[in-house]
Amino acid sequence: MSAENTNQVVGVVVRFTVGATAVDVTIDQNNPAVRDFLSMLPLTLKLEEFNGREKIGYLPRKLEYRGSPGSKPVDGDLIYFVPWGNIGFYYNAAGIGHSDQTIHLGTYKASPAQLKKLESHAVTVEIARQGISGVRASKPERLPGMLQAHRGVARHQNDEQGTRHLISDDAQLTLAAATSRK
Repeated sequence: MSAENTNQVVGVVVRFTVGATAVDVTIDQNNPAVRDFLSMLPLTLKLEEFNGREKIGYLPRKLEYRGSPGSKPVDGDLIYFVPWGNIGFYYNAAGIGHSDQTIHLGTYKASPAQLKKLESHAVTVEIARQGISGVRASKPERLPGMLQAHRGVARHQNDEQGTRHLISDDAQLTLAAATSRK
């Protein structure tokens, strides 16, 4: 992702694909780790089970993360774990606390069974849809307010994975699946 597009990272949809199985991640943060992750795409990696809590995969190099806030992961989060340089799809985050070493990248809606289909295969990771132009939010709960201008000429639609989309005449905008997160 070029420097001129750094304001367009919120709303980007990153697709992880193996054969007919795809898991979409909606980027809902604009921080150095997210921008560096997006700059690596497309790429291929392998995911593996880790500790009954997440599917993890190692990136070709560590991300630039300085200035990215830590997080307390919840189920449905894609994170970057600084010490190991891996990404992780959390599906069982119960009891995991906040860590400055766990950087939130985005959110996904997929079952553990869907995630398992990505394990031990070459997973293609690519941008499936560009973000919302000019959105500079760092908190997903701010997205609905930013999109209010489009509500008069748009309709809401949920896809097979439960991601809510706002469809307008001139563009398709994706509301982060995490808009109800606190």
